[in-house]
This record gives sequence, structure tokens and C-alpha cells, in this order.
Amino acid sequence: MAPESTMPAAAQPVEDDDQIRVSVGAAGPAYRGYSAIFLADAEVPFEGVAELLWTGAEPRRAWWPVNAVPGPTLRRLPALDRVDATLRFALTAMAIDDLHREEISVKDDLARARRLIPLLAAVVGAAFDRRRIAPAMKGRTVAERLIVALGGERADAPLLDRALVLCADHPDSAADRVLSAAAVNGTDLYGCVSVALSAPRGNRNETLCREIEDLVEAVGSPRWAADAIGERLLEDAVPPGFGHPRYPEGDPRSARLMQLARTHRGDDQAVRTMDAIAAAMKAARHPPPRLPYGLVALTRALGLARGSGGAVFAIGRLAGRIARVAARRPAGAAVARSSIDPVPPPFND
Repeated sequence: MAPESTMPAAAQPVEDDDQIRVSVGAAGPAYRGYSAIFLADAEVPFEGVAELLWTGAEPRRAWWPVNAVPGPTLRRLPALDRVDATLRFALTAMAIDDLHREEISVKDDLARARRLIPLLAAVVGAAFDRRRIAPAMKGRTVAERLIVALGGERADAPLLDRALVLCADHPDSAADRVLSAAAVNGTDLYGCVSVALSAPRGNRNETLCREIEDLVEAVGSPRWAADAIGERLLEDAVPPGFGHPRYPEGDPRSARLMQLARTHRGDDQAVRTMDAIAAAMKAARHPPPRLPYGLVALTRALGLARGSGGAVFAIGRLAGRIARVAARRPAGAAVARSSIDPVPPPFND
């Protein structure tokens, strides 16, 4: 692994650079000027996109330490049925196990984040099946760990990696306000991320993904989509997962995820049903799908556990939330890049 180096000052996080770090246009979010769609299509790994958001480093392959193991408190993580509850418990446990958690410089926070995200990607499996955590820990990347934790095949990790990139950051006023306040007032990294998850509507994407899954199961088949959606609209029951105020013409992230789902497994009945539901909504002149709709389609195409869309969003959005924390820490600390190396470290599977 390359020796530790210091990022030039221009690449270090600076206070109140949110609009520089992530901007939104008709083509979707851009991370420090790079289109999220472009980064996903170019198959820039999630770790490289996180480093771009945190330090301004050029998007490329980045290797994080994957040898961190759960501490004694985290190993007692109970089986919970929701992703947000699992992550909040895990963050509290990790804080207890980290004897140096009060060291909150930018350098310390980012070094900690490079260990924290891969661990959370594996232990989030407790929300689905605790037996998956041990095999998930063998993954060499965040995507490899997460897909195993969600019941998928490691060979499909590159597709999940693209979804993580599309979820990495986006303006979110409610969560951003509480996250910023916690970071400025010296809350440790674990507490900051947990506060964002606990913010009003902080788990709305997990809830929305589950509601979309309920809708798809209720419709059941593409042939019934038009009738089912028509009946709901007549009753003023707008189906979940449609319409984003920032994307009146449609969220391009959802469109790309739907495309990936079709390419990977277009014959899956749930994917076909979701396409038919979207077509029925379009025919009724309703807004196009938003990000969680595409996440549900892709996780269904990958054969992942029910509720996986919320887990993918939560793990992916950690990149942007940690970037906000780093941007609001006291200035004067160098950003460590010791974990970025174009050559992966040896790994025994």
C-alpha cells in the first residue's frame, strides 16, 4: 500500500462547500463537477467516488482497509427487522468499541470512515439474516460485502456498485441540517451519522422502498398494472415512488437503475410489472419514478432480500453524509490518503 500522503489544500474539505461538492441539474446530481450517471456508467468504484466527495481526489479505484473486524459490542448486534434501526445500533456499538472516538479531526474522521463503511455494509445483514454477516465480511469492497449481506451473488457486485454511486450524495435539507449541527458542535462521527438516520423522515427512503415493494406485490403481474393503477388514481391513492420536485421530467438515477435491471434480468416478473406500472402512470400524465423505484427494480433483478433497496440507499448515502461531517470539522488537519492505492492489497478469500 502506498505511503501516507497529504492532499493539497485545494483538495481538502472546506466549510460550506456543499454546492461545490454536489449540485443538481436535469441530468441528475454531479459530484464535484462529475455527473453521478457518468461515474456509474464508467464503473468508478463507490470507494473512489467517496474519496472524490471527501477530498476532491480524481475519481479512480480506491482501496480501503478491509481487515477491520467487529468489536465486542458490535458482535452483540441483535437481529432487527429494519435497516435504519440496525445501522443506528451498529453505530452506537462501534462508538463504544472505539476508544479514540473523540479524535475528530478531518484526518481521523476519514480514516475512521474508511473502516466504518465496509463494516456497516456487512453487518447491515442483521436486518435480513445474521448468518450472512460472516461471509459478507470476506468481501474486498463495499459492494461485495453488501451484496452478500443482502442475499445476492458476489459476482453481481459491480451492478450494486453502480447503484451505490448513484446514491452517494444529494441535497437533503432535513438530514443535512441536523448532521451539520452535530458536526459543528463536536459530535463524533458515529453520532453524526446516527443523528442523520434519526432525523425527521431520515428513514423515508427505506419506508418508500418497502411501500413500492408492497405495490408491486399487490399488482402482481404486468397485465394487471393499468387496471390496478387506474383504480388507485380514481381513489386519489397515488402510488408510492413517483415524482421528485427537483426532477419534473424524471429522475435520471431511477431511469438508469431501471435500465440496469432490465439488462440484467428483464424477464423477471417484478421488473416487468414495475415497467408496466411506470407506463400506466405516464399514460395518466403523472410524474416519472424517483430513485427508490429504481433501487427496488435493481435489487429485485439481483434477487436480493425484500427491503434491500433501503439498505443500498443507506450505505451509499454514507459517502455524502461523511463528506458533510468532514467539511464542518475544525480546519488545520491534513487529509490522510494512505488507503488509496491503485494496486489492491493481497486478500485471502
